[in-house]
Amino acid sequence: MKRVFTYIAMVIALIATGLATEGLAAEREMQNGIEKEGLAAGREMQNGIEKEGVAAGREALNRLGAEKKVRMAVTGLSENMMRAQPDYESALETQSLMGTVVEIIGEKGYWRQVVTPEPYTAWCTNLGLVEMTPEEIDEYKAAPKYICTSHHSAVYSEPSFASQRLSDLSMGNLVRVVFTQTKKGEKPSVVKGNGKGSAKRTTKERADKGVKEWKEVRLPDGRTGWTPAADLAEFAEWMEKPMPSETAIINTALQFVGTPYLWGGTSSKGLDCSGLVRLTWFMNGYLLPRNASQQVHLGKEITVDADHSIGEGSPGLRDEMIRRTSNLKPGDLVFFGRPATALKKEAITHVGIYIGNGEIIHASHKVRINSLIPGTDNFYENSHRLLKARRFFGWKGKGLTPISKSKAYNL
Repeated sequence: MKRVFTYIAMVIALIATGLATEGLAAEREMQNGIEKEGLAAGREMQNGIEKEGVAAGREALNRLGAEKKVRMAVTGLSENMMRAQPDYESALETQSLMGTVVEIIGEKGYWRQVVTPEPYTAWCTNLGLVEMTPEEIDEYKAAPKYICTSHHSAVYSEPSFASQRLSDLSMGNLVRVVFTQTKKGEKPSVVKGNGKGSAKRTTKERADKGVKEWKEVRLPDGRTGWTPAADLAEFAEWMEKPMPSETAIINTALQFVGTPYLWGGTSSKGLDCSGLVRLTWFMNGYLLPRNASQQVHLGKEITVDADHSIGEGSPGLRDEMIRRTSNLKPGDLVFFGRPATALKKEAITHVGIYIGNGEIIHASHKVRINSLIPGTDNFYENSHRLLKARRFFGWKGKGLTPISKSKAYNL
């Protein structure tokens, strides 16, 4: 009997232990569940906070990055070739002249997409640019400079044509002034030419004979050298010009007669039609838009009143062209193209500068002078396409910007 009671007691103890164990397991499972759920909830909350913080941080970094991404550069070549796409086989769109500040807005390999002062957007290689920080750009703009006023010049390692040539220069290029310390303070570094020359000197040395003075200059990449003083003008004084006269514009344009035609060209080495107009006005202290289709919207419109039914080879073309040019004055811009029709918009495809007596100077095959009047020796074969004319003299609208007021050249 005692054994029975002992057995019963053992069974009861085992049941109690099992219940306790089960209860403890259940309690632990419940606690673990709560802890896991709490941990998951905590992690979820923490992750949410972290994600929100990261998102906010990223947003702030993006804002800062947007500010930092304003990348600027100075054109380092006499003419930097600017193309439609980042490819050497892509069409030449325009050129940027040495010393011009541009903004970099894109990058693909060693190609940079830039915006020029006009503004005009195109691609060039990084070899033609000297990238600078915004602070360096401000210092560059503030630095005294020379502008090249000669069609072609160069920078030499020494004040002699016999020395190493460091860079070529073309009209409109900008270089910084190099100063030297004197007892009276800083002054531009200038030396006299080597004088009269001698038959015993080399050809290059004899060529120095005509150089009375050399000026020391600093290229955009920091190198210094020497250029004949006669090829340079002090930029600050040069750009403080009043509105040029008709004579000044025509005389400047005439300097380019014979210059080869270059699609996209805006330099004295090669010009297209709107490039000739732009460079002519630039060398008289004003910035113009790049293309003829943009230039046609500036200035005062001059009535041309074209009868488009009279085309090339028509018997009445001579009288028609005399009538079309009757309101023009020297210095006016004349625009050619296709008139608007019911199906197509007007298209401006060419521009020239009127010089009087029915003649224009323009870049077509080369920079040349042609007459708009049939029967003349230098008759322009596309004169019948004359659509519009514009006059800038005395006009103060937007788009014709004095270089002295352009942020691209001044602080």
